[in-house]
Amino acid sequence: MNIPKTIITALLTLSLTSCSSVPTALVSVVPPEKLVDEKTLELSREEGFISDAFDEAYDDFTGRTSEKVLMKDGNVCYSPLSLWYALALASEGASGDTKTEIDSLLTGGREIAETDPANLRLRLAAFLGSYPQTTLRIANSVWSASGLKESYAKSAAEKYFSECYEVPSFGSATAKKMSDWVSDKTKGTLKPDFDFGKGDLPEMIAILNTVYFGDEWTDKFEKSNNTDDVFHSPDGDITATYMHRGNQGGWTTGDGWVKASLGLKGSSMSFVLPTGEKTIRELLEENGLDALLNGGEGHSGDINWSLPKFSYDTDLDFGETLRSLGCGKMFTEDAEFQDMMDVAPLYVSSVKGGTHIAVDEKGVTASAYTAILYCGAMAPSETLDMKLDRPFLWTITVGGTVLFVGIVSNPAA
Repeated sequence: MNIPKTIITALLTLSLTSCSSVPTALVSVVPPEKLVDEKTLELSREEGFISDAFDEAYDDFTGRTSEKVLMKDGNVCYSPLSLWYALALASEGASGDTKTEIDSLLTGGREIAETDPANLRLRLAAFLGSYPQTTLRIANSVWSASGLKESYAKSAAEKYFSECYEVPSFGSATAKKMSDWVSDKTKGTLKPDFDFGKGDLPEMIAILNTVYFGDEWTDKFEKSNNTDDVFHSPDGDITATYMHRGNQGGWTTGDGWVKASLGLKGSSMSFVLPTGEKTIRELLEENGLDALLNGGEGHSGDINWSLPKFSYDTDLDFGETLRSLGCGKMFTEDAEFQDMMDVAPLYVSSVKGGTHIAVDEKGVTASAYTAILYCGAMAPSETLDMKLDRPFLWTITVGGTVLFVGIVSNPAA
């Protein structure tokens, strides 16, 4: 699928200068002020402009990866959006079986002409265009030790608005530059420590993606209504600070769970709470994410919210998850990434990430980064008391697109 010319605002100027003490920009990129321009945004609202196959593919990717990542103990926060972008950039430089495996995960085996990031920007922009209070910033960059192909750098810039840098080597200076880049793109909420030189071969390329999200509750919680109460953590009861308010709305119930959502000005946050003996992870494993978010029996009425404030960070290693989902070849010396650089072998040594989530009286802030390193969301008749006092699952969605998903095991951690 060709990206509409109106989306492409990247200015392409090749600058293959020699190595220096600071990163050298290979391609000059001017990211758009908005996810897409107004003309394309208007087109995106037309039925059929974004293929159903692409929507289904992203939702499938979200479910398959989340059901693996969220099995990690403790508090977990994960952005399928960030991992999707990083893998799509990796696919752009892959060929053969390596590309087939990555694309199969991104598309779920569906017939999509191209894994086109414009589709995802349009899907999000179609819902965010009328909500200036909501912040969603997506950034990409590619870092290379030298020899990154001009064709790949140009494609990364055109399709992903990706910055591309040449660095002298992957050492402490580059680690700091990459960490500063992530911090800048996530407004200081994430500042990872990159550790290079642990593999058999030196690092040659790094792909970075960041996602920053901020939104306010449609109806804010009043701090004066907060109370301290018990939260039943897997490690024992703890004290958490709960925010309280009521509203009329809908919820769904399934076998051993209930889901309800709170409105944000341009998005929504949903909460899935166990109601029986099974834990939230057991329910996720048995039902799958899609069933918990979109299944169950509908109800409507008064909802009395008791939501704990929480803020936490998560470090993630996606290696085993990706291997278990069929993306194994990219981690081997037989990986086919020569569309990025004429180096053999050239393979992925790690796929790691980090996330931040904060929920308080005003609203929600969430951020994520993903790093791929290469070596070589009727009249009242019922009432729901939604007291989230035991481990629960949460999601942040924009128009049905899951941006972040997590589990709170201890809101006081």
